[in-house]
Amino acid sequence: MSWKLVKNTQYWDKKNVAVSKIPVKVVKDPNTALNLYQAGKLSDALLSGEQASQEKTNKAFVKYEQGQTAYLAMSFKKGKATANGNVRKAVSLVINRKTLTSKVLADGSTPATGFMPTSFVKNPKTGTDFTKDASVSEAVEHNVAKAKKYWAKGLKQTGKSKVNFELVVSDDDSQKKVAEAVQSAVEQSLPGATVTVRSLPAKGAQSAELSGKFDMAVVRWIGDYTDPLTFAQLETTGNTYNYGGFSSKTYDKLVAATNGKDANNEQKRYEDFVKAEKLLMQQEAVVPLYQAVQTQLVNTKVKGIVYHPTGAPYDYKWAHVEK
Repeated sequence: MSWKLVKNTQYWDKKNVAVSKIPVKVVKDPNTALNLYQAGKLSDALLSGEQASQEKTNKAFVKYEQGQTAYLAMSFKKGKATANGNVRKAVSLVINRKTLTSKVLADGSTPATGFMPTSFVKNPKTGTDFTKDASVSEAVEHNVAKAKKYWAKGLKQTGKSKVNFELVVSDDDSQKKVAEAVQSAVEQSLPGATVTVRSLPAKGAQSAELSGKFDMAVVRWIGDYTDPLTFAQLETTGNTYNYGGFSSKTYDKLVAATNGKDANNEQKRYEDFVKAEKLLMQQEAVVPLYQAVQTQLVNTKVKGIVYHPTGAPYDYKWAHVEK
């Protein structure tokens, strides 16, 4: 959200003493927010991808890395083409994540390296980033030739010659662009494949995802806390947010061990998460797309805003305006 400084709203200093007055006024549309910011009527404006590209040299430009991954949830329902592992791998391999982030989103987001975001968790023993330890390169590779081979195998196994994927996405502009990019990549590279993009208001999209009424869905998940469990638990059997219905006894046991037999052994617990992530990526249970960032313009006189990459993103407790 973008916000405006107005009189008569208190904020608190580190000693919990009211020292000034500052409120929040929500402006949801990026174009409106930018216009109001440029007119001096907003102190903070969230930016769209195009705006971020235009404003990145502005001294007020701020980019916050988020503990958030965007991915394609893939339906495992019986009869769905996406229930076939070769089909899922083919879809993943035709997506060029570098182009998706640099040309389509163009907001500073980075290509996903796995289900878990980078700079989120480190190996307790070595300090290595989790995504390096759990890397399955093929899961985020762009390789059309390889995709076509998997696609041919998948079609043969499913007995299909043509597949129409229904892709559910929220009607957020950036997410619609992502869906259209996926649609283009699949239709151009996989013979006999078509993609129908079903754009819905956020609540409608989530309702469709929760009901499993899709072949693929563009999903974004931001961690509630800085621990692999906030992502890993999503794909356990029966989890509400396991939209595709992926189920693996091995995966479930690995995730359960992190809160069970290995809960008090930091290194073993970490290794359980690594194994679980690798299993997820080897099966392409979800198709990672990108790691999100938040770009905005913040009045250079505004100080003390604390940003958190997980959970509630902003803490205005110490926010103040310098004269």
